[in-house]
Amino acid sequence: MTWETPQELAGQQIDVVISVSDDHNEPVVKKIHLKIQAFNIKHPKNMVLIPAGEFEMGTDADQIPELLKSEKRYFPEAEASWFENETPRHKIRLDAFYMDIYEISNVQYKEFIEKTGFHTPLYWNTSNFVPNHPVVGVSWHDAMAYAKWAGKRLPTEAEWEYAARGGLAKKKYPWGDAEVNGKRANFADKTANLNWSNKNVSDGHEYTAPVGDFPPNGYGLYDMAGNVFEWCSDWYDASYYAKSPEYNPTGPISGTMRVTRGSSWSYPPNRMQVSRRIEKHPTSMLDYVGFRCAKTEP
Repeated sequence: MTWETPQELAGQQIDVVISVSDDHNEPVVKKIHLKIQAFNIKHPKNMVLIPAGEFEMGTDADQIPELLKSEKRYFPEAEASWFENETPRHKIRLDAFYMDIYEISNVQYKEFIEKTGFHTPLYWNTSNFVPNHPVVGVSWHDAMAYAKWAGKRLPTEAEWEYAARGGLAKKKYPWGDAEVNGKRANFADKTANLNWSNKNVSDGHEYTAPVGDFPPNGYGLYDMAGNVFEWCSDWYDASYYAKSPEYNPTGPISGTMRVTRGSSWSYPPNRMQVSRRIEKHPTSMLDYVGFRCAKTEP
């Protein structure tokens, strides 16, 4: 039997009173003398343990009209069908796992290249190399290669959304329902100067931002909305939610596209919602797609 106690009690002697009862006889009470022992649980560097649990994944169909209205502000041609891949909302149960606190940075990826001889990403330019910005221009295969080298893996789509929600239930964003602004995420604002940018807001970054530049969510994870899209391990299937298993889903067994999550500096604020699913070809190398890693709890 174990108990969690404050670290400062390690090594001290304490008395514990234990009472056992079967609800029919008099309880048996015994005092025992214990010495508190310290156990240092070491998490992998720069990773957070995401607790096992369950959550409601996706979007309810009755939310689509509101989502469509927001989408049409930036993309007038938007249709309700754009959101059907987020439905139905369904219960998911997950085992505990580790998740990188930050998106993989250029300096981390540089170490991988130097130690393995792996090819450099698209857009890799040493003259404007920014060490603490997220690496971009990496394909799904590149991300998988890095994760394997690091002794990790890519998160499943379900793990990603669960982690992104940060312990909040049925909220739009990693921080809750408050709308996106320049202090919460890096998105297509007036500095990005794209056709669909929100010209009334500035997040201070024209392109990518340093990893961890915006506040973390409830699990201590940074940039789960905006900065760069993140590769997930799953194949993409627009109708997968209707047939997804409840426990530890890993996505379809085959496909042509892979899932990305989290939106980016080049997408408008309404795309920051944790339920949004965007598919990309696994060989694509884009200046707004990166990744972070996960790791199965031992």
